[in-house]
Amino acid sequence: LGRCTSKSFSAPTDAMDYPGDPAYAPPEYHYNEVPRLHVDQRLGSDAYLLGSLISFLFADGAGALISTLKHLPEEYWPEKWEGTYGDVLPFLEKAHTEASIELRKLFPNQIRDELGEAYFNLCHPDPLVRGHPSARKQVGRPLGLDRYRSAFDRMSYKMRIAAKTESGKQKNA
Repeated sequence: LGRCTSKSFSAPTDAMDYPGDPAYAPPEYHYNEVPRLHVDQRLGSDAYLLGSLISFLFADGAGALISTLKHLPEEYWPEKWEGTYGDVLPFLEKAHTEASIELRKLFPNQIRDELGEAYFNLCHPDPLVRGHPSARKQVGRPLGLDRYRSAFDRMSYKMRIAAKTESGKQKNA
């Protein structure tokens, strides 16, 4: 069901560039680019998977990579690209922006902007940018996943209020 990693002890999968199912890996791994720092490699992958779950839930089971590739010309797809990740990154960023705009249309109105921003930042194709923008500016460049927990709690609350309001309207009709 998953792989864990810790700085305190080593796991059998620690030697792998990406220890999970490659089908769900962030885009850099598909282009044979492995982030050097633990925060970008392991935690960045966790952030990407969290954002990809948003896409999976709202886009008929399509993960973030599939959503991005739909907007990327085939010549830039991983199996066809022969350049560096740095060279393909601007094209991936453009495709990711387009995918984010398309996906945002599927989100409930009450949380559209907040969930859209979370998806965009969690699945950003640049592993050095991926995560909460405010947190990434701090010393050590943490991803700020704790901030997303708060954001998801807030969005859940908004949706519960919307459901109660809608339920009240139906009772009064």
